[in-house]
Amino acid sequence: MFIRKHKCPNCSSILKTKKVSKIVNSKSEEAKNFDFSFPCDGYLVGDVKFIWYVFHCDVCNAEISKREMKELESAQ
Repeated sequence: MFIRKHKCPNCSSILKTKKVSKIVNSKSEEAKNFDFSFPCDGYLVGDVKFIWYVFHCDVCNAEISKREMKELESAQ
């Protein structure tokens, strides 16, 4: 993600990385998309803040996940 420059698939501008976050409750429907496991055989319960990085284009405001970018670049 940080090793080389990535280009926007929409406008070919150089992408920057952006930190995004989301608070998810472990009992919500959305919780199935997040990993609530904790080191040492634990499990997080309640509201948990998840933080991750995405690629962001300043020109067209596109946000692309690391997984999507990998798929786009491997298809080229």
